[in-house]
Amino acid sequence: MDTYRAMMVPLDGSALSEHALPLAAGIARRAGARLCLARVSVRAGAPDDEAAAAASLAERQRALSALEGLARRARSAGCQAVEVALLDDWADDGEIAAPASRIAAKLHSYAAATGIDLVVMTTHGRGGLSRLWLGSVADSLLHQSTLPIVLARPEAQAGAGDPGAPFDEILIPLDGSPLAEHAIAPALALGAPGHTRYTMLQIVSPLLAEHTVPPYTAGMPIEQYGRLEGEARAYLSALAGRLRPHIAHVQTELVVAEPAEAILRFATEHGVSLIAMATHGYSVLARTVLGSVADRVARGADVPVLIYRPAGAARWQHPAELSHSQQGDWR
Repeated sequence: MDTYRAMMVPLDGSALSEHALPLAAGIARRAGARLCLARVSVRAGAPDDEAAAAASLAERQRALSALEGLARRARSAGCQAVEVALLDDWADDGEIAAPASRIAAKLHSYAAATGIDLVVMTTHGRGGLSRLWLGSVADSLLHQSTLPIVLARPEAQAGAGDPGAPFDEILIPLDGSPLAEHAIAPALALGAPGHTRYTMLQIVSPLLAEHTVPPYTAGMPIEQYGRLEGEARAYLSALAGRLRPHIAHVQTELVVAEPAEAILRFATEHGVSLIAMATHGYSVLARTVLGSVADRVARGADVPVLIYRPAGAARWQHPAELSHSQQGDWR
């Protein structure tokens, strides 16, 4: 992936959801990408109910006017091509609001139909929507879409520096699996050539090692762990060698630590401006069983997090189905 051509920012009419706009406008301006501001308008009654349609028309017009106002702001910030999309969804009888999965499905269908190749959004919106991990609509969209999605917590964005500035350093956590490497191309497309530094962070879980700090009683013998560490360093060296002809600044790091904690700590200590990760896109139940490093990082990071679920990576397997090597895959 060379660069992004079309981006979508999902909005819900709240100030919280609009925290993604400066970040998205900066990315779109640098890439010369088309920027779409999308909102799902939930309308009461049935599509053929004229009375219900008339009752919701004023609200729909207000929503469209708000979107147009935000589009003017994006254009004034230097975005060349900005459009708005107000997508209708009809609530079922007795529904107060459309389920998050249905709103996400509307956004996903629109993105697929209009050539969107990047989504930028905050992780939750209006009304404290119920969320188990990332946030209701964001979580559902992550499960349905195979587009790269940049997530930003509203409180973190409010205290951030210039959201329109190029990313100085992008952190790409790895675990040695091909799946993790899928985050590299979407991350490279967000960087500024000759400016952005990329760090490939290989993480070895301490549960695999016998001698760590603090010590873990369960794990492999220290000799076997030494071989594992050597293999990890060789893997990083080979990966960096493949990347250096294409990007100016790439470095590698190897740590033995609990993955999510290590990623968040590294990002804080090294001034990382974006974290990019690939994920399986498991269902909520599966992630409750296995845990999800990507979810924990997105919830805890003070910088935007790009999460990418490549096509074909969403089928969950019970741990008993996995090979020994696959059981070390921590996303």
